[in-house]
Amino acid sequence: MDPLSFSQWTSINLASQDSSILINPVPLFTDLQLKKDYSQLVIISDANVYPLYGPFLIQQFPCRQINKIIIAPGERSKSLQTANYCWQELQRFEIDRHALIISLGGGVVTDLAGFVASCYMRGLDIIHVPTTLMGMVDAAIGGKTAVNFKGSKNLIGSIHPPRQVWIFSSYLQSLPAEEFSAGLAEIVKYGIIQGPQLFERLEKNTTAILAKDSQFMHLLIVECCKIKAFIVEKDERDYGIRATLNLGHTFAHAIEAAMDYQISHGHAVSIGLSCAFYTSKILGFIEQALIIRLHNLLKSLNLPLSLPEELSEETLISYMYNDKKTVKGKLNLILVKKIGSVESIEAVEPKLILTALKQKKAEKELE
Repeated sequence: MDPLSFSQWTSINLASQDSSILINPVPLFTDLQLKKDYSQLVIISDANVYPLYGPFLIQQFPCRQINKIIIAPGERSKSLQTANYCWQELQRFEIDRHALIISLGGGVVTDLAGFVASCYMRGLDIIHVPTTLMGMVDAAIGGKTAVNFKGSKNLIGSIHPPRQVWIFSSYLQSLPAEEFSAGLAEIVKYGIIQGPQLFERLEKNTTAILAKDSQFMHLLIVECCKIKAFIVEKDERDYGIRATLNLGHTFAHAIEAAMDYQISHGHAVSIGLSCAFYTSKILGFIEQALIIRLHNLLKSLNLPLSLPEELSEETLISYMYNDKKTVKGKLNLILVKKIGSVESIEAVEPKLILTALKQKKAEKELE
């Protein structure tokens, strides 16, 4: 049986957020029900995604007033300027407090639409329909919303949980290879956090992953969603265990900002994971063998390891101070003790990070 030819719903409920994640191989909207009788529906999507999935989505809601807001694709749209454009459109549509926003797209659309919904009329309900692997396993889950501001990633935002997340794993089949691999970096992160079982499964199934084996990827998405939902349930506001999901991200966000967002978030996360492992080694937490193991997995998934040539280690560290996890001018990092054990380390000295990055550069042949 073709694994994409049948319905196999998985439902994950986040009671603390009154939110649910509904995952199915194929987009069977007939099985879905809105939680309320909304007055209006507004789809926020980008110019690349909407032509692929937007018309079909609109067809699923006959006899409803539906408006759409289409933004430019790419990280530059995660801005107050684009949010302001969306708010102007909502006002032009005469949207009321009983309307529903539906985000249709990847992480940029999810983050932006969530932020727009959280602010307009002090909060509109939103449903996320992620179309990228990054969106499915990370951005659409947990309620974090944000825009970038003055060179800092996700600096302005809110916690605004979606009422529902509708994930259709078959959307991955049309995803470009580069965007697909970018999402894999977040899955590797889950493997490091969760423990040896998931990490080893990734190591043993890289061929199936790169082939986008529909059944394997569907089950992998379900597992990652369960991991994130479990963590979010324990720490919705991101003051404790949820911070572990930032493994590699302090480096990644700094890389993105320093490169003016010319590198994808997922590829920056891949490089950031390597940076975090080297810093962990400098602090005596792990051995070189674990770095090599990580690099082998990332390379087998077509993910980058090296910092961009034009980005110096000193410049990267200076951008890291813009990170939200910096407290009183001190860098706090999520670092690795072993596969399945990560920890928040406070006030990591920049000279230690610089030593780690210099060692990473010197050992580039290992990459």
